[in-house]
Amino acid sequence: MDPDGIFLAANEGMAKRFNTTVKDLIGTSAYDFLPADVAKLRAEIVNQAISTREPVRFEDEREGRFFDNQFYPVFDEKDNLVSLAVYSLETTERKKMEEDLKTSQERFILAQTVGRLGIFERELKTGTGWWSDEIFRILGVSPGEYDCSHQAFLSFVHPEDREHQSLRSHKHFKSRPVQYGFPYHLP
Repeated sequence: MDPDGIFLAANEGMAKRFNTTVKDLIGTSAYDFLPADVAKLRAEIVNQAISTREPVRFEDEREGRFFDNQFYPVFDEKDNLVSLAVYSLETTERKKMEEDLKTSQERFILAQTVGRLGIFERELKTGTGWWSDEIFRILGVSPGEYDCSHQAFLSFVHPEDREHQSLRSHKHFKSRPVQYGFPYHLP
């Protein structure tokens, strides 16, 4: 588009977004296809890209659809602004997946809390680990108090169960590195 918002070029995706054809977009004002309040905001963004001579990126939502937009000022060989390259990517599906993932995570955390079930991971090569927040709550400690290593976990296992648990997990991982679960007695 030129600095006044006139389409100089467009693709099928842009034309479809405005319910028209590429041919009908060329030479018309982008602002004519937008509601007045949105057109005003777009003009401010165009002016920001022009005045700062820097790309401007923003997200917006219209009619339940989300878009990631980028406006790049384009300069000629004499460093004069000649146009703006506008890139827009519909992100509606990604936003929906992010919301679904967040909801799923919240439900999973709630299930752990209600069921008092914790999850931990252990990297066998490095000995490092990760504990869910519920593991910390079950153990009565704050996240960050322990390094989440196997040794740290064993310090919470009842002394009579430590050796048996170590042998059992070692034997299990030696034969098949998959998920497993064992009951533990905490002191």
